[in-house]
Amino acid sequence: MATTELKRRGNPNFSKRTAEPDIAGINNAPNLHKEYIFQLIKTHDKQKPISSRMGELGGEVLSPYQPFFAVVNSGLAWDPTYTPREGAKPGASRRWRYLHGFPTIWVDEQIDPEPTKEELASNLNDIVFRNGILRVFEHEQTKLQAVMLNDAFEGCKRPLKNIQPQYRLLDQDKLDKEVLSQLDEAFEAEKAAREATPQEMYALSYYFGINLAQTDEAIRKHFITKARSNPSVFRREFVNPKNKYKYIFMTALGQNIISDTRVPGHVYLVEADRPVYELRTDSTVDELSTAVMANDQKATDLYNQLRKMIED
Repeated sequence: MATTELKRRGNPNFSKRTAEPDIAGINNAPNLHKEYIFQLIKTHDKQKPISSRMGELGGEVLSPYQPFFAVVNSGLAWDPTYTPREGAKPGASRRWRYLHGFPTIWVDEQIDPEPTKEELASNLNDIVFRNGILRVFEHEQTKLQAVMLNDAFEGCKRPLKNIQPQYRLLDQDKLDKEVLSQLDEAFEAEKAAREATPQEMYALSYYFGINLAQTDEAIRKHFITKARSNPSVFRREFVNPKNKYKYIFMTALGQNIISDTRVPGHVYLVEADRPVYELRTDSTVDELSTAVMANDQKATDLYNQLRKMIED
């Protein structure tokens, strides 16, 4: 009984080649579970990342990218292993075209039989970013090659066109480490906010502009919220001694323990009715706090005296 042999798609000699040119730097023994993630570089002004509930960064974030973005799936690329004619040195530009299901991207190898009109028009050939992201498994080697030798790829080794890169490859391991670091930082910031003494809370609340004319419970609520919303700034300022200096001097002015208006250019200790510091600027709190940071003896002595009066 006669049998009909089905012709194989692509170059009939494809399986005889010793090695497929590794244009994009892809491993010839792919990991079936490894995934490459590409991200668009340009965002769109009308779709900045905002929270749909709060109108601020964070929370339920909208994508800053358009829903769909297609990059070219054919063109010319540099193939360092390609020999255009006998005796020529390896390396030349070569026409490529991504066709889903074909074992090669090179047009001169997509023969015997030629791709059909339906195969050429298939939407499976489209290389589409969804919400700014394109995910490709390592075993999809022809698609990876098409994406990584594309002139629009930021990491293209030898682009043939001088165009602005449109997308880049993300380092997933690095991203995972960064996310874990951010989660750790957020945890430590909130922990510090919950465990802070009232004095520590008041001092940093003054820095963040939290209204101190509230109950401690209300202040603590806003304090923790600040730690959650910007943990890196919170942790940095939590250990910044200048914030406590500012809080003590501002409180002393507010409670009329000291005055910077009785005699222009001087800080007066009101109860003792005597000058204790000569000012050089109009910003009393900032000048005194900076002076304490610089180990100015008069400013430091005044701070220690005021701290005892306010906190005791």
